[in-house]
Amino acid sequence: IPFSGLQSCPNLHNSCAGIAPGLCDGDPDLLGSNRIKTMGALGRILTALALVGMSLGTSFVLSRINSSSQPLLDGAVFVLGLFATVYIMLGYIEGVVINVMSISVGVTMWLTIVISGKTENVTYVVLNLYNLYMIVLSLINWIKLYKKQRSEREE
Repeated sequence: IPFSGLQSCPNLHNSCAGIAPGLCDGDPDLLGSNRIKTMGALGRILTALALVGMSLGTSFVLSRINSSSQPLLDGAVFVLGLFATVYIMLGYIEGVVINVMSISVGVTMWLTIVISGKTENVTYVVLNLYNLYMIVLSLINWIKLYKKQRSEREE
């Protein structure tokens, strides 16, 4: 597993006291931990609502300043990528799933641009397809690692 370096380190959480005193007292799952977590149903619902709202808002802004030929897809890629980065940083497996969605939307966006006649952008399609392949492999590894960590906690 390429992510084998992410295995639990029991003393790692002590470093978060300097970053956010009182926030992670004795809880290795809040900051400074490499334990993979999942969100509850409410967190997923709120995330979905925030993603839709922020994507639409970003798309509206992009369409008003005429900086994008695909404002809806461009806004979705931006917001999905932003959420994915933050959630992955916090150790949520949903962040990798959101990243898969972001890259999938990116492939769609660049394909529509190439199909519309701008064939010089085919490089972006290839790059995004490679990114999609790599992030799917990453998701598989995150799932394996999550299952391993969960079974270690249950022992």
